[in-house]
Amino acid sequence: MKKKEIIIILLIALIAFIAILITNQKKDYSAEQYVVITIDKEMYKKIPFDVDTYEEIAVHTDLGNNTIIINNGSVDVVDADCPDFVCVNTKPAAQVGDMIVCLPHRLIVEISE
Repeated sequence: MKKKEIIIILLIALIAFIAILITNQKKDYSAEQYVVITIDKEMYKKIPFDVDTYEEIAVHTDLGNNTIIINNGSVDVVDADCPDFVCVNTKPAAQVGDMIVCLPHRLIVEISE
């Protein structure tokens, strides 16, 4: 390999390493965070959220039922009676901006500040 090729490879590796460090930084719990549950564009419930929060929320509407669990710094829809179960199969939300959506029930579960 030529000297220029080695320098380019090392620069790319360095940039990739820095990008990994930036994206894998731990959560900043200094800002107050909330789990916001919205049904049909109306706020249903807003719960303070941190790693110690534990709450099980049963959501019953005319459109259907969902069970949401907040535990160990994440939020998960663990049960639903919708036909497709996309919300149940969505990975748990853990960071500000993460969302879980159940379109048949018009339900949105989001972590916000």
